[in-house]
Amino acid sequence: MNLENENVHLEYKTAKNCLPKDFWRTYSAFANTDGGTVILGISEEKKFNYQIEGVINPDKIVNELITTLHNSNKVSCKLIDEQDIVHIIEDNKKLIKIKIHAANFDQKPVYINGNLQNSYIRENDGDFKVKPEQLKYMIANSYTHLDNQLLENYSVKDLNTQDIDQYRELLIKNTNDTSFKEQNYETFLFNIGAIRIDRKNSKQKKKLTTGCLLFFGKLNAIMDRFPGFQLDFYRKKNVLEEEWVTRISSGDMNFPEMNIFSFYTLVLEQLERGIPDKFIQDRNFTRGS
Repeated sequence: MNLENENVHLEYKTAKNCLPKDFWRTYSAFANTDGGTVILGISEEKKFNYQIEGVINPDKIVNELITTLHNSNKVSCKLIDEQDIVHIIEDNKKLIKIKIHAANFDQKPVYINGNLQNSYIRENDGDFKVKPEQLKYMIANSYTHLDNQLLENYSVKDLNTQDIDQYRELLIKNTNDTSFKEQNYETFLFNIGAIRIDRKNSKQKKKLTTGCLLFFGKLNAIMDRFPGFQLDFYRKKNVLEEEWVTRISSGDMNFPEMNIFSFYTLVLEQLERGIPDKFIQDRNFTRGS
């Protein structure tokens, strides 16, 4: 086997009995840069002096890898599928070749151990922590596509179906498309783009988007993904007073399942009640009634 030198897309790691701890640092670095390949079972005693040592139990290591990929407390984003893991034999020794895909902008930064500060990038043949200004850039780019981000381990059970029904009624009223009426929740949400196909996954499963969760989700399910989620509306008698006369807030006992859609409908109702003079629109101008 001709071992090329480690570079921005290639890393070797010793892994005789288990997955090396620093694998996840490299995983984050490849994901946040341009993707890459890790080969387990090769040591580097000196710079660019590689030795094929092999792994003793490759199945055990692969099982550990796959299990950890589904642990959101360890890694923020899963970017390896089963077909990306290849067993190879060289010099009668077993090696494991792992392809790590580059993350999309909406998935970055890919971080480990549940901490954004544990985000890495790949430079030459090394993994380096993302600098604060780089981290801000990644986060800003990710929010551009936040509402389309696909969610792992969420389902229709995490949504408030009463809100979906209310939205469906409004949609049918505004479009006159009665076909929505007979669709089950998953089909309806897929047709309006709230559920999408994960085309990166070989099984191409349908998954909830973050926009769907924020718009229709149960409060606890939303806060599991967005711990700082808070919606708040209040009305005062006048701007000089501190006390409010009406308040709508997520987490309040009167609104136990507040999401963006239910918040919008409740606030809109309050705004309409608070307008002293109603208006009507004719063909030419707006006037008080």
